[in-house]
Amino acid sequence: MENSINSIKNRLDTVFIEKMAFAVYKLSDEQRSKSLLRDCIGMQARDLLKLYMELESEFHIDFNPLVLEGNFDKYDCLLEYIISKTGEKNVN
Repeated sequence: MENSINSIKNRLDTVFIEKMAFAVYKLSDEQRSKSLLRDCIGMQARDLLKLYMELESEFHIDFNPLVLEGNFDKYDCLLEYIISKTGEKNVN
């Protein structure tokens, strides 16, 4: 299970780095739990739309529930949601 969690995290980070041109590895642990739209982080609302489309394409899961909860803009929430939705499925 640990390998699949690491695989998911690596895939999520790759989306941020390669598709969004966003240096997610520079985020502190505190910033990972806060909104990516905060001034100190620098993403904008339009970036979330692109992120939404990229993540749906990469993971093939519906992110609407996370958006409705108001947590789509938090890295930690994204990671936890993807892990919960992929479960024991092959995520590669």
